[in-house]
Amino acid sequence: MPHAVTIIAGRIDYPEMALLVGKSESLVRKWSDPRAGRAPTLAQAMALDAAYLAVGGDRAPILSAYSHIVDVRVAAETACLTQLRADVATASREFGEAMAFTIEAAEQGASDHTILLAQREVEQARTVMAVIGRRLSSFLTLRRGAGSGKPGGAHD
Repeated sequence: MPHAVTIIAGRIDYPEMALLVGKSESLVRKWSDPRAGRAPTLAQAMALDAAYLAVGGDRAPILSAYSHIVDVRVAAETACLTQLRADVATASREFGEAMAFTIEAAEQGASDHTILLAQREVEQARTVMAVIGRRLSSFLTLRRGAGSGKPGGAHD
């Protein structure tokens, strides 16, 4: 976003931008500082983009920036949904194997080896379920806009 404001300032100076949005020049300058963490409102962004286009700009810089942000978030969530589906498939397989070995272990006279295999499969199923739990929690974080960590989350 700050880069988009800087692009607009290249064609329309900061004092004029401030007049357009009814804010101080110092605030408008902060919008172009990535460390400031400030951004124009939607109405202000539209006014700045429209003014930029009116003086010969080839695209709406702020709209393009927001569009890119949305594209990145959607791509990240889509990738995480794909991974979640893969995790569910793995969990289904592991759970099935755990149940099959546990049924064998429950037979009269089951060997220690069979019981150990059942334990291993149960642990593998538990591990993949924990991964699914973390991934599901990460979707809540992403949708709440926390913005920290990997989008969509725990890529285990």
